[in-house]
Amino acid sequence: MVLWPDVTIYCGEPIGLVPHMPVARGDIRLTENAMLYSLAHLESEKLKAIQKLEKEIGSPVVALEGVDAETVVLPDEKLRKLQELESRLGVVLVAVKPH
Repeated sequence: MVLWPDVTIYCGEPIGLVPHMPVARGDIRLTENAMLYSLAHLESEKLKAIQKLEKEIGSPVVALEGVDAETVVLPDEKLRKLQELESRLGVVLVAVKPH
């Protein structure tokens, strides 16, 4: 899963940059039903189209796709444990409800 360190996630809204509201890495606060994304699995034609666009705009492009998961709002102690592991591993972790 991919979450960017300078984004805020709102309930039911897609991940996106929020002007004037940056948050620190490890300080992204999730609410239930937040939209999550992972790197997209691309067929050859889609990859070629993205590579063409990258050349046209002169910038790399990252393709993301939605993940079917419902986030969990953790109590402070559990959130602290999650954040400690995030820090130790150097990744962003998101607690989700089991299916």
